[in-house]
Amino acid sequence: MGLRGIFNSYTLVKIIKSTGMVVSFIATLSFTVFLWFYYKETNEFYTFLGKITTTLLSLLPNLLGFCIGGYALIIGACSMEIIKKMSTPLDNNGNKLSFYQILSSIFASTLIIQCITLLLTFLIHLFMLLELKTTNECIGSIINLLLIFALTLFSFLSISLLFYTVINIFTLGQSVHFCIRLNNNNNELGDN
Repeated sequence: MGLRGIFNSYTLVKIIKSTGMVVSFIATLSFTVFLWFYYKETNEFYTFLGKITTTLLSLLPNLLGFCIGGYALIIGACSMEIIKKMSTPLDNNGNKLSFYQILSSIFASTLIIQCITLLLTFLIHLFMLLELKTTNECIGSIINLLLIFALTLFSFLSISLLFYTVINIFTLGQSVHFCIRLNNNNNELGDN
C-alpha cells in the first residue's frame, strides 16, 4: 500500500527510462543551454523564473484535474464485474500484478509527479515573493538557472505524462469494451 505499492508496480527505473523522461530531459537541457547563452544578466534569469512559476501555477492544476478525472474513470466508472475481470493477475515476467493494478499505479505515479511539480513551483514562487538578494551574481545566476532547469524538467515530464494518461484512458476504454463483448458472447453461447 501507499507509495511503496505504487512504485512497486511502476518503478522509478521505468519512469527514468521512459520515452517521456528522455524527451523531457533532452528538451530541458537544450532549453537551459539556450537560456545560458541568451540571457547575460542575473536579474534576467530571476525574471524568467518568475514568468515560469506564474505560467505553471495556472497550468498545472488543469493537468492535475484531467489526470484525476482519468483516474476517477478507472476507479468509479466500471462495473464490479469488469473490474473483477481486469483484476486477474497477468503473471508475465514473474509479475503477478493485474491489468487493473498496473493501470492504477501508472495513473497514481503520474499524479504524484504532477503534484511534486506543482509543489516545487509553489515553493519557488513563495521564495520569489520574499525577494531574496545575493551578494554574488554568479551564485545567483547558477541558483536561478538550476531552478529553471528543475522546473522545466518536471514541467515537460508532467506534460508528457498527459500523453500517457490519454493512452491509458483509451486502453481502459478498449479493455472495458472487450470485457463487455466477451460477456455478451458468453451469454449468447449460454442461450444456445
